[in-house]
Amino acid sequence: MGRLQQRILGTLTLGGSFVGMVLIAGEMVKISNTLAMLLYAAFLLIYAWGVWCGIRIFENHPSGARMGFWYWLIQVPVLSSPVFGYFFAAGGFITFILQPSNWGYHFNLHFGSAFSASFFESHQPFYFGVNVFALFIALWLATKRRG
Repeated sequence: MGRLQQRILGTLTLGGSFVGMVLIAGEMVKISNTLAMLLYAAFLLIYAWGVWCGIRIFENHPSGARMGFWYWLIQVPVLSSPVFGYFFAAGGFITFILQPSNWGYHFNLHFGSAFSASFFESHQPFYFGVNVFALFIALWLATKRRG
């Protein structure tokens, strides 16, 4: 991985994950529901792992590309339904979402970090999609971890 690529990817991974941790910490002080607290704690741990991955990428550690691949890969799926929903992004996202109920689609671009999860919430619409930004980075890192 070239030095410029290493710096850009390290900044996106480390910076995006740190911003995610700050967002979660700010929200956790307002939560009184135990299940929600556990869910936020899980996302906090994932973002902490992202900080670790970002540091490994900056250090050009041999495991940096491999760990970064898995970290960016978990950011690829976007799903919402009345039964289960999941979205996780650190550093930025470009999502393409299909909503079969009205045969609509949605395209979203954002620089920053975001997360959401839902379980058995009947008001949630059904849609699925892909974080194209994370997919591109994961595929790029897949080529770097082989070399």
